[in-house]
Amino acid sequence: MAENCNDPASPEYRQVFVRGKCVKFSPTVINQHLQRGTDEVAALKVTDNEVCKVLTGGRIKVWPSKAKLAATSLSPFYAVLNRIAAHNWVPTTHSGDVARGFGKFIYAVGTKAKFDYGSYFFQETLCHALTYAVEKPVALPTLLCNIILEQHPDILRSTDVPCKRKG
Repeated sequence: MAENCNDPASPEYRQVFVRGKCVKFSPTVINQHLQRGTDEVAALKVTDNEVCKVLTGGRIKVWPSKAKLAATSLSPFYAVLNRIAAHNWVPTTHSGDVARGFGKFIYAVGTKAKFDYGSYFFQETLCHALTYAVEKPVALPTLLCNIILEQHPDILRSTDVPCKRKG
């Protein structure tokens, strides 16, 4: 992913090159893949304190000043959602606490609020790509793989496919 991938003036605007093939990658492409509407969704208008109240089932009314909410204070529903999200959607090694941005994400999923998932996932992917971090897990790896394969099904190599073990 080029650094100027999100620059409308760039010829590589919202394009990613994978194995020499151009893949269209944008919030719209992600939303289409997720079969979500492509209409613009207003930014989630909820305060950190409202998110905190919902995530904790009303037990904590103010987002902690240390910027992260302890996962042990989440309601059972959001504790499960946090674990699923931390392992599958936006992988993190910090599942013991919830950052504000991640908290808003699981709030949106849990409350079924109108939320622009495409923009959220696009920004997460862009931030990851620009860090050049090898150890940091990629957010939504299955989603990214499916978007690539949908546009270029011939991009797979025999070494990419898991082999069956002999009995």
